[in-house]
Amino acid sequence: MPHYFNEILFAISIIAAFGLVYIVYSRAASSVPAKLYIMTLLLIIGYIISHGIHFLFIKSGDVTILDKSCHSFLLLILLSITLFALYFPTESKVNNWVKSVIFIPSLIMFWGIWDNWFLLESHSHNASFEAHYTAYYPVFIMWYAILLLFNTVVLFGKYIKLKDESHKKQIVIFIFGMIFTNIIAATFGMILPWLLGFYYLVEISPASFIAGVILFTTIGISRYDMFPVVAEKLEAFSITKKVIFTALIVVPIIIILVQIPLGRVLLGVENATMWQKYFLLSLFGGILVSTIMTFVIVKFIADPINKLKLKAREIGKGNFGQIVNYQSNDEIGQLAEAFNKMSRKLKEDVVELNKKQGHITMLMKAIEYANAGICILNGDKKIIEANQQYAKFHSLNDDIIKSKKALEIYRQILNEDDYNQIVDAFEKRTGIEREVKVKCRDGSTRILLMSLTYFNLVDSTPAFIIVEVDITELKNLERQLFESEKLAELGKMSAVMAHEIKTPLTSIKMNADILKSSLGGDGRFDNSFKIIDREVNRLNKLAKEVLQYSRQIDLNIEQVNIKEIIN
Repeated sequence: MPHYFNEILFAISIIAAFGLVYIVYSRAASSVPAKLYIMTLLLIIGYIISHGIHFLFIKSGDVTILDKSCHSFLLLILLSITLFALYFPTESKVNNWVKSVIFIPSLIMFWGIWDNWFLLESHSHNASFEAHYTAYYPVFIMWYAILLLFNTVVLFGKYIKLKDESHKKQIVIFIFGMIFTNIIAATFGMILPWLLGFYYLVEISPASFIAGVILFTTIGISRYDMFPVVAEKLEAFSITKKVIFTALIVVPIIIILVQIPLGRVLLGVENATMWQKYFLLSLFGGILVSTIMTFVIVKFIADPINKLKLKAREIGKGNFGQIVNYQSNDEIGQLAEAFNKMSRKLKEDVVELNKKQGHITMLMKAIEYANAGICILNGDKKIIEANQQYAKFHSLNDDIIKSKKALEIYRQILNEDDYNQIVDAFEKRTGIEREVKVKCRDGSTRILLMSLTYFNLVDSTPAFIIVEVDITELKNLERQLFESEKLAELGKMSAVMAHEIKTPLTSIKMNADILKSSLGGDGRFDNSFKIIDREVNRLNKLAKEVLQYSRQIDLNIEQVNIKEIIN
């Protein structure tokens, strides 16, 4: 291998190690888990690339540098997962001494990998891949196992302490994914080569990381909301993008998990040349199958859904009654049929709603311009709606009245008894109807018939409605009518009295005349008889006038020339 390749891989490993140190010791502790998760994915990608170069494209020669690179990536991956476990799932603060206990031995091991403490040499031949290790290699494996055990203990301790069931389920998924991937990766990537002296089915090592990360992420996002940021970005993808993204993930998994092990075990693919041909053929076949699947899915799933989306947007613009022409018995066809039924029903409901809206509008106008004052109060007795007549009754404009509380208005214009009655009705949330006298700003007094009713709004919020009717003129008419009735009764009584008075007066006059005749020419009583006669005539005239006043007279209305009357 070229000499500069050694420096490149070493530099990449050093950058990754310092990246972990920077993430963990940075001040932005809240974003550490997300950054560690991204760093883990990048390290896995680096491990797969290094592994792929090692076993697919190096036909022969010294591949020790690639073996060191793979080991360093394995160590950094587990170190990143360990640090992630310390912050997961509640982003708790981690003491620096804990991080140092993990970092210092791991960095020593990292340096030992590149300083030939553990690996002697690795060679790639046409038929096999040989690996030779030092006597200290078990120390590296032991530290790897210690980190894995430390992760398990930390996560199990959090599982016991946490009370949130969703967090507990997240921890279980994390433990399972971590143990699954790391044990398989360590077994086929480190332990078996160390025991056997050559690599056998080592392709399963990167495959386990790919499968573990994908399964862990998929289950964590879909069922336990572990990575909300990632889930939000994935949900924003269209179906076409999701299909292509899935194909890019599934094809490498099938190649690494299925085709490469089958190629080694069943087809006898051993040397690098055969691996290259087999890999390229598998890659071509996977891309071809993914392309066909993508086309089919887009054609039969994405296109009908896009039609539904366009029709739904038209409905969103107010164009109700949109119909999707898609005839099929599958789930999308059933969805289209349900959409069409919904669209027709929505159009019918909108027509009916417009009719009711028209009726409500007319009713609201009638209320707005009604002669009665109407207002609606919330539970705090604050006016939320009032018509023009209510504002006119209380000499307030529309802008000011909605910022007022009803009791503030009534405290200024009602007497103490009326005000207390209204306050009591508010507190007991009972209805009340009574006549109240209102003091106007011009000093006059008006009489209002006030009705207070308690009710609940749609959201069960308490509210009150007040209706006020000005009955001042009605009260004046009632008073006038009462006086007229009194006068009518007085007229009837006067007629009776006049009749009763006139009858004895006639008897008095007749008897006075008889008495005057019987006395003859005696002049001593002439003056007395004159007085009796004069007073009787006066009383008769008064009784006649009373009878004439109390009698209903039919008026004879006709046109006259007022000039003739005046002249």
